[in-house]
Amino acid sequence: MNRKVILITCFLISSCTSVEPVTILFEARLNGLSTDCAAVNHSIQLTDLRFYVHDINLVSEHGAIMPLAILTDGRWQNSEVALIDLENGQGACVNGSKQMNAAVQGTYSGGQITGLQFKIGVPEELNHKDPLEALTPLGYSAMHWHWASGYKFLRAGVKTANDGFFIHLGSSRCEGTIGNIKSCRSSNRPSVHLRDFKPARDVVAIDLAFLVSDVNLEDGILSDCQSSPADQECERPFASLGLNFITGTSIGTAASFSARPQK
Repeated sequence: MNRKVILITCFLISSCTSVEPVTILFEARLNGLSTDCAAVNHSIQLTDLRFYVHDINLVSEHGAIMPLAILTDGRWQNSEVALIDLENGQGACVNGSKQMNAAVQGTYSGGQITGLQFKIGVPEELNHKDPLEALTPLGYSAMHWHWASGYKFLRAGVKTANDGFFIHLGSSRCEGTIGNIKSCRSSNRPSVHLRDFKPARDVVAIDLAFLVSDVNLEDGILSDCQSSPADQECERPFASLGLNFITGTSIGTAASFSARPQK
């Protein structure tokens, strides 16, 4: 009898702790069309698109929130954060690198997935640590904002024949000294909520046209947004990322992200 009880208990525990693998795919777009470093869309080209994601949750058909346990792969993701890199260092992306990563892999408790939630950026408890001692992908120097003693949560850019615009998103108005940052008054971590998303059917598309919709790319003046409340060029990109331009708080889902069918 005791042996039967033990076997039944083990079975129940095993069932409760079972997990299923899942892969979330990402894709770069311009004006609704898939793009890359070689493509030209309405005279605009992608020049950069890299960003960190964390706090990833899957949503069940009944609305239950199921946290994604990010797998550690020693390169693109650890248990707390993953790096998406949609540029290949070629064509218009001359300041990039040839390595790419368009997926986050993890496990969850199982069941039908109908939605997705995540945040762009690096968790606050990791944002100001020494990148030389950080686990990958936080040791990636191109994504570290050395003078701000934190990470660039997102690097994105576009260009035309004679003009261009880029955005470097990260926490700002930080207090403290390099190596000893106490806090940042502007978190600048966008939230993404996709209500109709199925990993086997969809990709997470980020459309750079949203980030530059009000940027004049015909005036021949290269411009940028580097996350400061004093930087007026940040106002439209922040709005498309669902961020309050002044405070850096998330006030809604990032409209520049959407669910689109896989090719």
